[in-house]
Amino acid sequence: MKLNRFSTEQLIEVSYKVREIHGMVHKWIPETVIDDTFIKQYVESFTVAFEQEITVLPRTFLREFIFVLDAAKEGNDVHSLPSCPYWNGGDTFF
Repeated sequence: MKLNRFSTEQLIEVSYKVREIHGMVHKWIPETVIDDTFIKQYVESFTVAFEQEITVLPRTFLREFIFVLDAAKEGNDVHSLPSCPYWNGGDTFF
């Protein structure tokens, strides 16, 4: 089975669902740390390169996103975690 690549909007939508499921399974409220703005910026760190949108395999992205959710649940500062080569951990990309 071949997986199709996801666009920015598709990754944002699946991230909302994964965040909700992660919260239910682990009995916590991830929205208090991983809000919609964080998700949008995090997704864009994977899908925007050189001011152009690129598509991403969902497995690659979701593996990293679940790592971030796990880290947030444990109380780590996820806003400073590196996510991909284009993300500098703040509000800007390099």
